[in-house]
Amino acid sequence: MKLYSIPDVRLFWSEDTGFLSQFNVDDCQTPIKYKEISKFPQLAQDISFWLTDVDSYSSNDFYDLARTVGGELVEQVEVIDTFTHPKSGRTSHTYRVTYRHMHRNLTTQEINQVQQQLRSRVEQDLLGTVRV
Repeated sequence: MKLYSIPDVRLFWSEDTGFLSQFNVDDCQTPIKYKEISKFPQLAQDISFWLTDVDSYSSNDFYDLARTVGGELVEQVEVIDTFTHPKSGRTSHTYRVTYRHMHRNLTTQEINQVQQQLRSRVEQDLLGTVRV
């Protein structure tokens, strides 16, 4: 606990991805400083879209877009699936965006609004076709 400045031993039994992801490092010698997580629950939403130009696309493009649209509500963004259609050759990516507020519960309605903005921006900025 002291090594990482963790205030409560019960966090070690947590399955909260916001907590666990802080300790997901490639080199065990990497110094880790605990960053406080919200006591309010996470809310995860998935988004899938077809890519129009796979060669010029990077997952970082979506990560940046999600953080721009969602701001501080976005806690994590991860790619959970990549699919290439065997006949058409089109490629689809699916991302899980995890939202959380530090000081209050988020409502599904709030997150749906952010997701709708994110879908629109994927089509505008990344020229993707959102899958429903």
